[in-house]
Amino acid sequence: MRRVTQLVRMDRCFCARQRGTLIELNRAVAASMALGPQAGLTLVDALASEPSLARYHLLPSVRADLLYKLGRHREARTEFERAAGLTRNTRERDLLLSRAASCETAPTT
Repeated sequence: MRRVTQLVRMDRCFCARQRGTLIELNRAVAASMALGPQAGLTLVDALASEPSLARYHLLPSVRADLLYKLGRHREARTEFERAAGLTRNTRERDLLLSRAASCETAPTT
C-alpha cells in the first residue's frame, strides 16, 4: 500500500507538469488504488465534461468499475453498457457487456 501511495504522489507531480485528460484518467485509477474507489470516482467525475473524452470508452469503463466497487451496481451497469457502445473492439465489448450483466447478480452492500 505504501508503494501505491508513493506512485500516486509521483503521478501527481507528473500531472502538474504534463496536463492532459488521459493522464488525469490514469491518475484517477492510481488514486482509487491508493485511496479507495470514492477518491478515484471523484477525479473521474471531474473529467466527465471533457470534450476529448466524450467518445472514449475507457472513461465510462473506469467509472463503472469504481461504481461497482462502491456497491452502486445499477449505475455501474449503465456505465459498462455505455462503454460497450463506444468501443469498436469486439472482445472489449463482450467483456464490458459481461461486466454489465454481472451487476444484476452482484450482492448489494
